[in-house]
Amino acid sequence: MNDLFTPWLLWLLAGVTLALLELAVPGFILIFFGAGCLVVALCLLVLDLTLTQQLWLFLIATLVSLIGLRRFAMRIFAGEQAVNPVDQLLDEPHGTARVVQAIRPPVPGRVAWRGSFWDAQAEEDFEVDALVAVRGYAEGSRSQLQVEALPAAAVSAQDH
Repeated sequence: MNDLFTPWLLWLLAGVTLALLELAVPGFILIFFGAGCLVVALCLLVLDLTLTQQLWLFLIATLVSLIGLRRFAMRIFAGEQAVNPVDQLLDEPHGTARVVQAIRPPVPGRVAWRGSFWDAQAEEDFEVDALVAVRGYAEGSRSQLQVEALPAAAVSAQDH
């Protein structure tokens, strides 16, 4: 039974657990702690390390992987950004959004815009999946968008 709880196996289980937790937690950080655990597990298969040495090795391996690989891995796994980063610095939002919860004035609905869901109000009704133009924030709010129908030219261009 003691063979089940050898230090290398505990480090291996910790590394795999942290790597799997990365799938559920945003931020792309836990995978590097998992890599540090795996390095310690591999070293324990070859070397007899004290707990202090294991902790130092974990710390160093984690920092080296985090500093050395995070930027590289973010380029691979982050994907492409469809929005010009300069546009995100603008004070007033604009662009095209998709309605995910019907908008029935005066009751606001919800839209998907730039990778997030926003409350949105309009002066006319919009059904789910309709494309709308974002015209800024709703009056007196920084968390609700004002939307309106897309211009006819934009709608026909998106149909083709």
